[in-house]
Amino acid sequence: MSALARVLAALAVGVAALPALAADEGPVLRQRAEQLAASGHCDEAIPRARRAREIDPRDARAALVEGRCLLRLGQYRESIPVLEAAREIDPKATGVAADLAQAHYHLDEIDAASAELDRAERENPNDARTQLYRGLVLSRQAKQREAAVAFDRASGLDPGLTGVAGLYAGRSWASAQERAKAKAALERARAADPDSEWGRTAAQEIEVLDAPNRRHVWAKLRAGVEHDSNVTLQNDIPYSALQISRDPNLAHAREHEDTVAVFEAEGGFEFLRDEKQSAGTAIGYSGNAHDRVPELDLQFPWLTAWYDRRLSEHTWVRLQPFGGYAWLDGDEYLGLGGATASIAHEFTDRFTGQLYTRVFANDFERSVFAVPLAERRRRLLAIDWVDEASVSRIWPDRLVVRVRERKPVAFV
Repeated sequence: MSALARVLAALAVGVAALPALAADEGPVLRQRAEQLAASGHCDEAIPRARRAREIDPRDARAALVEGRCLLRLGQYRESIPVLEAAREIDPKATGVAADLAQAHYHLDEIDAASAELDRAERENPNDARTQLYRGLVLSRQAKQREAAVAFDRASGLDPGLTGVAGLYAGRSWASAQERAKAKAALERARAADPDSEWGRTAAQEIEVLDAPNRRHVWAKLRAGVEHDSNVTLQNDIPYSALQISRDPNLAHAREHEDTVAVFEAEGGFEFLRDEKQSAGTAIGYSGNAHDRVPELDLQFPWLTAWYDRRLSEHTWVRLQPFGGYAWLDGDEYLGLGGATASIAHEFTDRFTGQLYTRVFANDFERSVFAVPLAERRRRLLAIDWVDEASVSRIWPDRLVVRVRERKPVAFV
């Protein structure tokens, strides 16, 4: 055999072996991707799993590695088609429905998440992660009792989830007006790992949970000085109000500045409080004193009382009489009195709305005068996605809360 013939024969053997080499490369890549994923290096595992799938599109294990790594990295939208492909290739693959439920939940696709959880529970009714996400979905659907049961079940199935599941169970039981069960769940979360984020948060919420049965007494005093560069518009000649629009001398009027002392005091006492009702009274006084224009001195004492009654888990009613009288430079100026009856119902089924509600959970049966506005604003700003917040009091019985949320760039 000539030298050329031997070279050609060797090349032919090498070309024939290429398909076998490619076939071997896929499993090797997938095995390496599995090892990297198991050691927490999903960013390195994903390209290897993708290459394995390119070599063998029917490799369900490679698809699972890629999909679950995308899920772990918070790339929820990208993980869904990969996980669905893995399930289509291998319908018996375990845990895929729970993976998809997790992805849909974090994408705020609650109906899709619920459907996948139904499938996951049929496959394995004792999976702790499935029960945890079942609780989260039920909480978003405002089914707090069912959510709390699911969270408690997740804790029982996997003690490692006691921190997070206990915290959410406590919140759901509290929303369902089951204070004893809420406190027990929060105590479990705190005891599981006191130094973790879940344990510290549970400890804080236990304090909030204990607060509603404490009667509130408060007092506030505020004083200050203001300078007004245009307190009045004065003229050398008198004119009536009807002449203001047509008196040519008004063009020669001059602004008058003044320094004003302002002061405000209020106090109150809550003489009744339990889990169903509260009642109390408050009294206050506000006014000012002008240096140069005493005719504008204002004095305003006021008095109010309230009675709050919870009708159901999400509904409460308030009765509030109020009265006040204002004097301007010692002369009677304005009388104010009456009563309001109001009913409020929480319609929200959104987790974020419930989270904002928890910030004010201790204030629903409480006088607006007793609400620490700065503290409530601080707690709102502590929520990760809140960019700015304001809390203001509207006399006699309203709080106005404004929240500006950050624009999300990723879900974690």
